[in-house]
Amino acid sequence: MKKTISALLLSCSLLYADVTVNDSIEHFGFVDFCVIGEESIPLVIEAVCENTITLKFKSEEGKEYTITYSPDLSPGSWKIAGTTALFNGIEVTAEGLDRYFYTATSSTTIVEITFTEGAPERAFFKGAEFVSFCSYF
Repeated sequence: MKKTISALLLSCSLLYADVTVNDSIEHFGFVDFCVIGEESIPLVIEAVCENTITLKFKSEEGKEYTITYSPDLSPGSWKIAGTTALFNGIEVTAEGLDRYFYTATSSTTIVEITFTEGAPERAFFKGAEFVSFCSYF
């Protein structure tokens, strides 16, 4: 019997900030403040085949992106444990993390996520561009 999973994509901004005030930075003077966070990106489901889900998103070369999933959207359920991932054919590892990080090499990124212990009945995916901004004085 073939197992079918429902894959849903979420588009919600993850907002968090790490603020640093007046830290000395060599060659740049002083940091007024730094903000680090994630900006949500749209994902497209390209294919669902047994234990593998293929996602696609527009990317920009050199920018860093993250992908994670949740089986039920409950607090603390966002994870990548029990999965492997190929980003444009390159295996990306993320031991001990709750998301995959990838630096884009082209304008389109194809992600193949395989559930190593069998796919859940439902999977919710979210992707984000990792962004940071520092103001110097």
